Amino acid sequence: MKFEKLQICRIRRRVNRFLVEVENDGQVLLAHLANSGRLEQFLKPQAPCLCLPQERLAKSQLRLIASGKGEYWSILDTQIHMLAFQKAMELELLPWLRGWKLIRRNVRIGNCLIDCLLGKNGQELFLEVKGAVMSKGDLALYPDSPSLRGRKHIKTLLDHRGTGGRSAIVFISSLPAVRAFSPNEEVDPGIALLLRQAQNEGVIIRAINLVLDSRNWEVLLLDQDLPVFLGS
Repeated sequence: MKFEKLQICRIRRRVNRFLVEVENDGQVLLAHLANSGRLEQFLKPQAPCLCLPQERLAKSQLRLIASGKGEYWSILDTQIHMLAFQKAMELELLPWLRGWKLIRRNVRIGNCLIDCLLGKNGQELFLEVKGAVMSKGDLALYPDSPSLRGRKHIKTLLDHRGTGGRSAIVFISSLPAVRAFSPNEEVDPGIALLLRQAQNEGVIIRAINLVLDSRNWEVLLLDQDLPVFLGS
C-alpha cells in the first residue's frame, strides 16, 4: 500500500470526533479523521500530520491519515488499518491466520456488527479489528477512552465462542517504538477483564504493528505478531 499526493500539515485543533482543523502553507483547512478515539498524544497544536486531498466534495478538504515525524509515522485512519490488515492476510504475512480467507465484511452476530467473517476448509472465524494507537513506555494500549462499543464487541465474540464458534480479536498498533500490546486497564478496566476472560475461554487475541514509512510513503508491517500481555 503506497500513498501519493500526501501533504504535510500541522494540527491546529480538533473540531469534533471526525473533523480536525489543520494548517498547510498558511492556509487553514478541515481534515476528516476516521478515528473516534481521543488521540491526545497526536492531536496537539502544531503537531505534524499527513493528509490526502478529498476525492469527493465533502465538509472537509483533506483526509488526515497519519501523524508523527522521522522515519516512521503512526497511521491514525482506522479504514487504512483495516485495508492494511486485509492485504497482510491476503499475502499470508500473518502466520497465525495462514489459510484463512475473507468471506465478507461487517457481519452481524445478534445485535452487533463484527468486522470480518473468515473461512478455511469449511470452518468460520468471526474477527474484530481494533486500533491501539496510544502508548505508555514500550506498550501499545487500547482503548484511549472508555469504550462501551469495544466492550460490546468483545462480549459478543466471547458469547459466540461459548456456543462453540470461533472468535478472534486483532489489535493494530501503529507506534514505531512499542514492543508489546496491553489493554489500558486504567482507562477501561472492564475491557481488560473481558479480554482476560476471552483469552481463557479460547478467543484468539493477537496484535500487529504497522506504520507509514516516510522513505516511500508505503505501509510497513513492523511486527506480524506483537506480544500480547493481558495481565491477571
